[in-house]
Amino acid sequence: MKTYFYQQLNGLDQKVYDEIINGLNQGNLRIAVSSFGSVKKVAVDIFNNYPQYFWIASRVRAMRSLLKTVVQFDQSYSVSDIRKYQSQIKELVQKFISENINDHQTDYDKVLILHDYLKNSIEYDHQAAAHVNDKTNRYVSAYNIVGALIKHKSVCDGFAKAMKYLCDQIGIECYVVNGIGSNIQDSGPHAWNIVNIDGCYQHVDVTWDNQFMDDNFPLYAYLNLDDKTIARDHSWDKRLYPACTSLEYNYFKINNALIDSKAQLKKFLIDSFSLEEDIIQYRVDKDSRLASEIFSCYQEITQEAIQACKYVRIGDIRTQYQMEQLVFTIVPKYVD
Repeated sequence: MKTYFYQQLNGLDQKVYDEIINGLNQGNLRIAVSSFGSVKKVAVDIFNNYPQYFWIASRVRAMRSLLKTVVQFDQSYSVSDIRKYQSQIKELVQKFISENINDHQTDYDKVLILHDYLKNSIEYDHQAAAHVNDKTNRYVSAYNIVGALIKHKSVCDGFAKAMKYLCDQIGIECYVVNGIGSNIQDSGPHAWNIVNIDGCYQHVDVTWDNQFMDDNFPLYAYLNLDDKTIARDHSWDKRLYPACTSLEYNYFKINNALIDSKAQLKKFLIDSFSLEEDIIQYRVDKDSRLASEIFSCYQEITQEAIQACKYVRIGDIRTQYQMEQLVFTIVPKYVD
């Protein structure tokens, strides 16, 4: 599958891209190419969007002489380790797909399944993140699919590349996005995905849905967002990726949990409590009046909804919220 970046290149740079891919497919780390021009940008796109090449290091050198241009990659693993991890990844992914993915599911269903699998099976590698400039290769797996799929421990790069890899295996168009993530605590380089669901491009950030989970509360704050919504706490070079212009497949829109008024929130909560739902999660529409009022009124509205339930008793509730995306989670304790 050709990447979005590839499609923006001129003919000569596409030829260079193809030459590098062909060389890597043959197991070469030193590859002769036709032009020096966009070699490093091409190499970065390949490193991000061809996660099956987990064995190449992100560092790449381009050397030019009178006769030829050569691209030189570094190798992150021994040949025996490469073969071992390739075999393990193939076995794991084939088993996962056979047990969880089928032709009766929609693309939305499949993306949701991949999101939940990665979110729940990977531990964020804080130690690797703290040693981002470490040159000893100790943390290399945290940045590729070996860490995410085999060792179950990675940073955002590993999460995003694993999502890309799994999407590739089931035929869903997916890209790794490199940009900046920002919240009230920190700001820095970050990676996430853009997926194509029935012709509609959506942002998916599995890492942050993993990191912002608390007490095993599930979180879907970053599942299928448009550019405008994710731009509240993410920034990226929009020229390099397809535009995400709709919330058509946003998790909360699909589940009728995108709230824009106090009255709608109260009714939503009453309905959810009445059905004795174990976990209730909703998103407040950022463009609504409720967005400016929600933090001063959500507890009061929650209590009003509890009191309005005639046939259900709730002894206690636990709540949490994701501030930047205005996503609220409630876990009620029902009383018999």
